[in-house]
Amino acid sequence: MNYSWKRGLILALSISLILSLFVAGLAQDEPEIKNPDTFVAATIGGSASTLDPAYIYDTTSSAIVTQMYENLVRFPMGKADADELDKEGYSLGEFKPMLATKVPTRENGLIRTTDDGKAIYEFPIKTWVTFHNGNNLSPEDVEYTFERVMIYDRTGGPAWMVLQPLTGYKSVETLVVEEVSEADKFSETTEEERIKAFNEYIDPAVEVDGGSVIFTLPEPYPPFMSILAHGANWSAILDKQWAIEEGAWPGTAETWVDYHDPGGGQAPSESPLYDKANGTGPFELENWDKGNEVVFTRYEDYWRAPAKLERVVYQRVKEFSTRKLKLKNGAADTMGFSLQFLPQVEEMKNVKLYKTLPTVAMNPAVFFTTDIPTENNDLVGSGTWGDGIPSNFFNDVKVRKAFAQVFPYQSFIDEIQYGLGYYTNAPIPKNMQPFYNQELEPYKQNMDKAKQLLKEAHGGTLWEKGFQLTILYNSGNNQRKTAGQMIEAMIEQLNPKFEIKVRAVEWSTFLEKLTTGRMPLFIIGWAADFPDPHNFAKPFAGPKGTFSGFQGKSIIELCKKEFDPLIQKGLGTTNTEKRQEAYYELQKRFKELVPSFPLPQQLGVRAIRTWVQDAPFNPMYEPWYSWLYPVYKGYE
Repeated sequence: MNYSWKRGLILALSISLILSLFVAGLAQDEPEIKNPDTFVAATIGGSASTLDPAYIYDTTSSAIVTQMYENLVRFPMGKADADELDKEGYSLGEFKPMLATKVPTRENGLIRTTDDGKAIYEFPIKTWVTFHNGNNLSPEDVEYTFERVMIYDRTGGPAWMVLQPLTGYKSVETLVVEEVSEADKFSETTEEERIKAFNEYIDPAVEVDGGSVIFTLPEPYPPFMSILAHGANWSAILDKQWAIEEGAWPGTAETWVDYHDPGGGQAPSESPLYDKANGTGPFELENWDKGNEVVFTRYEDYWRAPAKLERVVYQRVKEFSTRKLKLKNGAADTMGFSLQFLPQVEEMKNVKLYKTLPTVAMNPAVFFTTDIPTENNDLVGSGTWGDGIPSNFFNDVKVRKAFAQVFPYQSFIDEIQYGLGYYTNAPIPKNMQPFYNQELEPYKQNMDKAKQLLKEAHGGTLWEKGFQLTILYNSGNNQRKTAGQMIEAMIEQLNPKFEIKVRAVEWSTFLEKLTTGRMPLFIIGWAADFPDPHNFAKPFAGPKGTFSGFQGKSIIELCKKEFDPLIQKGLGTTNTEKRQEAYYELQKRFKELVPSFPLPQQLGVRAIRTWVQDAPFNPMYEPWYSWLYPVYKGYE
């Protein structure tokens, strides 16, 4: 008995020693955590434009605002680890309360329909929440926020996403002149007409009822909840008293025109909230070194428990080599990088690399322009067959189909996307379930079919005489450059009379050529404003879509006839089955008529130090570190 006891003790001590040596070995592999209470992101993005939530329509500025401001609801977040994403944790179609005490549903009676068909959304508000300056959140703050977004409505801004569901119109000017085609006459309207429009449309759309805010929509609008969710800066809640004191709109019908469209000739810096912030979020602004760095500090009176991090720093670092060094030596906890640098990131120690993150985007895609202006347009050569293309070159659907058939999709996935791409249809993203038509076969490379189509196109003239055209890409975008070069190589293989040139231009020039319809073919992408099929169907297939509206008269007419009725059908009901039916049919017709076609889509890639824990994820937060509330640094 005594011998057994000693033997057991020796065995226990041996195991303890082995475990101690093992743990010591692990500790040696885990470097000392640098800046344990601070999270540093070395970003690849451009400079933020403003801190005014109503003005912002870019991801860089939005990521900053998302740290400081909150919305009525938020998307559920997943949690990533070193190998895979917990896909059960995030959702694009469900919501969690944020500044609202409950998420409105028909079941709890907070979403209802009036006898005249209006949709009512009621949000009870957490009035115990405080802004960073100590003011309490109130329903009046929510009402002011949304009314200000609608009257603000800067040119090229995000206000249309609030105006359309709440008023039925996409710009505040059309509330006054009533016809979109007459919007240019807004300057001729009287003060009485403008006040009347405010009182009839803006004011009743958002009202306070006790401790709740009531939104009244003239008709059902399926994406409405998504438009309100956290990450959407246009719906971030402002402190009304503070905003007015800083010089923002005073909240009256008589003054709204004076605060309308600051983008119309004004710089972002002219907004009184340009470099100031006062949200309810877990972090508050410490310093904004414009174009270089943004620093946040923890808000100690945050309505939940304070954040685990004390500080967050966004550093704009232009050179990849510098970003890489910062991540490698621990001066940064994460960095942005282009896919071309993936092999270098894969070699880094003490860095977790995520390579299969879902995205909500259609990027890149190839678009065709019909009825192309040929005069003084070097992109179409002479404007005739042989040493150019005629104006109607892409009017023939057989030409469009042939270009979609020649692209080497699998090579693009393997060589350019490092195996991280996948085939998809257009214009609805693959992860936009249940609205993505999985029954529809994507385009795949078929050179024989493409050759036959081009022989038949334009009655045989195209094949007999040949053509020449130029594809532009925005400088620095290597993926779009390579896509253009692949199209060039494949098309020129089919017939020695075919010639394509690929040329870089600055982003401003690229956009100017796009919006004037002068590019015969262009490659560009779209990231979701909100996760709903309408946000993709409209820009890709609407008669006045962000892309389709600039693809020439024939494409616009095609959109009016074939796609717009289906877009309206999908938007005009909240019934999921009916919406699915509309979008399935839209995708089927879209593939057959090919106004554009998607290239392989790329999974999201992120790199982060192994000492970063509880990094949240939802594909609608871009970049993913734009909500760092649960994050801390340590080893598990």
